[in-house]
Amino acid sequence: MTFSTMIKGYCKYQRIPNALSTLGSMKDIGIKADEVLYNSILDGCSKSSQIASAFDIYGEMMKEGVLPSTITYNSLIDCCVRSNN
Repeated sequence: MTFSTMIKGYCKYQRIPNALSTLGSMKDIGIKADEVLYNSILDGCSKSSQIASAFDIYGEMMKEGVLPSTITYNSLIDCCVRSNN
């Protein structure tokens, strides 16, 4: 829960590198991210127009076997629109 709160806070203030670092730390100690957490990071990437990070996170999500939802795809579409892609 603490990691999730930290990541959501970083994303809210568009500090995506910090969010990704926290996600990495979480995984290093064996905690698996869920769809909601990935969606939070994707939303943060969208709001800060970081399309490369968004698609990297999406790829990681698929690799981990976390199923995407409509929210996931909406965040990816928003990211593409905001970055004019």
